[in-house]
Amino acid sequence: MVTIQNQECKVVQGTTPNPKLSLISDEQTVLAIFTGKLSGMKAYMQGRIRLVGNLSLALKLTKLFKVD
Repeated sequence: MVTIQNQECKVVQGTTPNPKLSLISDEQTVLAIFTGKLSGMKAYMQGRIRLVGNLSLALKLTKLFKVD
């Protein structure tokens, strides 16, 4: 489970009963997105990531993780 709040990104093992947004993907893809090596939009368009929930939050993620 990843929580992004107050300019901090925390990753812990487990789930939350009512997630606002779920990203379904493999570990490599998520790590590439969170480290800025892969655009989340590109991963989505390639079918490497699936989104469930509040999609407007997914759009905000593109501003949090810089892609070089």
